[in-house]
Amino acid sequence: MSSTITLLNLEYNQIGDSGASSIAQGLKLNSTLTLLNLEHNQIGDSGACSIEEGLKLNSTLTSLNLGNNLIGDSGGCSIGEVLKVNSTLASLNLGNNEIGESGACSIGEGLEENSTLTSLILSSNKIGDSGGCSIGEGLEENSTLASLNLERNQIGDSGGYSIGEGLKLNSTLTELNLGCNNIGDSGACSIGEGLRLNSTLIGLNLGCNKIGVSGGCSIGKVLKVNSTLASLNMGNNQIGDSGACSIAEGLKLNLTLTSLDLGNNKIGDSGAYSIVEELRINSTLTLLVLGNNQIGYSGACSIGEVLKFNSTLASLNLRYNKIGDSGGCSIAEGLKFNSTLTFLVLVNNGIGVKMKQKLRESWKGRSRGLWV
Repeated sequence: MSSTITLLNLEYNQIGDSGASSIAQGLKLNSTLTLLNLEHNQIGDSGACSIEEGLKLNSTLTSLNLGNNLIGDSGGCSIGEVLKVNSTLASLNLGNNEIGESGACSIGEGLEENSTLTSLILSSNKIGDSGGCSIGEGLEENSTLASLNLERNQIGDSGGYSIGEGLKLNSTLTELNLGCNNIGDSGACSIGEGLRLNSTLIGLNLGCNKIGVSGGCSIGKVLKVNSTLASLNMGNNQIGDSGACSIAEGLKLNLTLTSLDLGNNKIGDSGAYSIVEELRINSTLTLLVLGNNQIGYSGACSIGEVLKFNSTLASLNLRYNKIGDSGGCSIAEGLKFNSTLTFLVLVNNGIGVKMKQKLRESWKGRSRGLWV
């Protein structure tokens, strides 16, 4: 391996385990390489084991991408061992592999001892609840990780509980992605309790889980006291009007949230009314997603009225609702008085041609950003 190269991109090369073994040998002796991309290379467990041996002796690599390979539990265990002793790696991508519970357990143990890693991607593996628990325990001890992606990992409520416990003690994590898992109400409640004590998390993705009314209420209560969260994705759950009402109550007191996704949550007119009414008071939210819900005429009327007074919202997504021409008319009237909204989506709402034209006329004077 060259003694001057600092970046090496070998993605999509089918190097396999034997190629990974050769690269690992180079890592043992190289003293300049800082970034290595081995994504999409059919590297399995033995290849990961070889890389473990190389990283134990390497003292310069800061970024390693092993995403979209064939690494399973034994490979995950090897990586976990590396995390215990390596003192330079800051970014590690293990997404889209086949790491299960035991591999995740080893990685969690590695996080407890690691003092350099700031970004870890484990999305689209098979770590499940047991693996989620191990990662949560790792968060309790880790003092460097800032970004953690656990999307699409079959994590349920017990895993959510442990991650919530980890959030109580962790003081560095700023981004957490738990989207597309199996977290329900009790798991959401646990994560909410973690957020009560956490003072660093800025972005949280809980979209595409199984969170219902009580889980939505738990998150709503947390918003009243949390002072750091800026982005919250709760889309594609089932919080309904009651959950939306609780989140609205949280918005009344929250001073930090700028982005909120509640799309596809069975929210109707009363839930929409609760959310948008708080926008009369809230002065931080700039992006709101309420698409794919059940909002009709009265909900649209509430939105139209609030648009007349709100001066912070820049992006509003209302696609796939039941707003119709009458609701569209209310929104068009609100737009005449609004000067901050720059992005508005109203497609698939049963709005006719004439009303679409009226909305476009109310939108005049702004750059592109209206979708009807």
